[in-house]
Amino acid sequence: MRPTLRGATVLVAVAAGGLVAVNGGREALNAVIAPLVVAGVAAIVIVGVSSRPSLRRRPVAPGYVGERRRVSFELTARRGTVVTVTDELGAGLEADGNRLERVLSGTTELSYDLSLRSRGVRSVGSLTVAVQDPFGLLTRRYRYDETEPVVVYPPVYELRPAARNRLAGYVSDATEFDRAVFEHLREYERGDSLRDVHWKSAAKRPDGDLVVKEFVADDGLDRLTMAGTVAAGDADDLAAALATLADHLFEMDVGVVLWLPGDRRVEATPATRDEAFLALAELQAGQVAADHREDADIVVEATAEGVDLSLSGRPISFADLCAYETSPPDTGTTDVEATAESAGGRHAPAGGTA
Repeated sequence: MRPTLRGATVLVAVAAGGLVAVNGGREALNAVIAPLVVAGVAAIVIVGVSSRPSLRRRPVAPGYVGERRRVSFELTARRGTVVTVTDELGAGLEADGNRLERVLSGTTELSYDLSLRSRGVRSVGSLTVAVQDPFGLLTRRYRYDETEPVVVYPPVYELRPAARNRLAGYVSDATEFDRAVFEHLREYERGDSLRDVHWKSAAKRPDGDLVVKEFVADDGLDRLTMAGTVAAGDADDLAAALATLADHLFEMDVGVVLWLPGDRRVEATPATRDEAFLALAELQAGQVAADHREDADIVVEATAEGVDLSLSGRPISFADLCAYETSPPDTGTTDVEATAESAGGRHAPAGGTA
């Protein structure tokens, strides 16, 4: 428990008044000193008997770079407790309202808006609660080291119509996808994809019936394999390029297999897209093994000059594939129930042509 600036001023005033009272004028000073002493004693009692408020944080919804999210938490304390709350922000996050002054009424919800400035798994906290008396004379601080993770996905850019068509054409022309783990062969059934037919086995059958490959947990989705590596460039640029391609492939109802620096393998479908974007939020600079690069359908490489793609062995500048800005107007959506599946909010990348 320590005095505030106002409390220190009152203390000096009381001390000075006491000295004056000793030398005379006691009756005149009583009208000034007595209320200050009463207020000081009341402040000591109020702050002294205060207990540590309990804290319960709520999850912060993931978001893309440039978006906002709502940070919410509950404090529970004696009704009428005056507090000043300060929530610390991790790197890559900004907020103007993370210092709040409130009078708690039992369980009270507090919140503020958070701006997501850079990719990564960030955090908010620790949190400091300063309990004050109603006169603002004394304060007692409580610190809560609990933090809440904030996942910031890389930005997703809009592709030019020609680039989208080219990507869709490549998907439809591809004949080999890493769909799942092969399990066994079975007889062909109406509706099975011809690309799953095991022609060699069918040719050996006396009846000539077709057989198809059965996969473990086969969901029927095509999958495109992408390998991303950072040679001498920026890991953020690589993450943004991979996120953009994955996002457009998900829109085409195509799954992805990502080989990321450190030979990390991530497989995701449109239904599990968050797994891919979480991995891209965590992506660090590094290389991918040569065999994974050779087997990939698309190789994405961040260099000192920018990000290049190798599509069917042909190099393409990622910036040249991207279109004008298509960011929707800011709707102010900050609800914690917001999902990360906002294909909107795409931006033209630095270096891209309009």
